Amino acid sequence: MDAVESIGPVLPVLLSMIAAGVVLKFDRTPNTRDGISIAAGVFTFFTVISMAPAVLAGTTFKYTLFTFVPGLEIAFMADSLGLVFATVASFL
Repeated sequence: MDAVESIGPVLPVLLSMIAAGVVLKFDRTPNTRDGISIAAGVFTFFTVISMAPAVLAGTTFKYTLFTFVPGLEIAFMADSLGLVFATVASFL
């Protein structure tokens, strides 16, 4: 199992957080707010799906945000089971 350093696992989380902020900004226009929510969901889903071919081939994506001390870090990792959960969550 190869671990590849990639920002791929962080992008769906980042897209959702940005979309939440933009939706809060457009709280008085419901059509725009709903459109942004749907667009963010579609982009999140396709971001997750774009990692699928490499993960199915056995690659694991990893991105480390912070390393406090060696062995203690905050990191995002996408393996096969994590990608299943991310796909289901982004499709909802």
